[in-house]
Amino acid sequence: MARATEDPIQQLNAMPLVGLMLVLAVVFLFAAPRATSAVRLPGGGAIHCGPPSLNPQYEVVLASDGGRPVLSLNGHSISRPQLAGLFLSEGRLEPGDQGSWRFRIELDVPYGLAAQLLAEGRRAGLVYIGVE
Repeated sequence: MARATEDPIQQLNAMPLVGLMLVLAVVFLFAAPRATSAVRLPGGGAIHCGPPSLNPQYEVVLASDGGRPVLSLNGHSISRPQLAGLFLSEGRLEPGDQGSWRFRIELDVPYGLAAQLLAEGRRAGLVYIGVE
């Protein structure tokens, strides 16, 4: 009896490759919204989060001292009208010339106060704002 000699089927198994591509697609779908360069605000507009490289950086801390809000800018105490004036002077600059503003808001500060402060910065024309 003659033995049939057939060559084995030589094909690439694409299933692991397809599985890997699906996993990467799902990862990128979740990672892409987090990598956006702007934060959408209620009421329209956007605040860009990427800081410029050579421009000044400001750190505004909003804390509460016995229920009384306390503001500091780069480690120095500042009043809210003084901070509003700085917002206006920085907001008049071109976006590429503005510094980056990082707001650190303590947990015991009322949300409404923090939102008002951020809205003042946005209305003044600040472009680079980050919140911790």
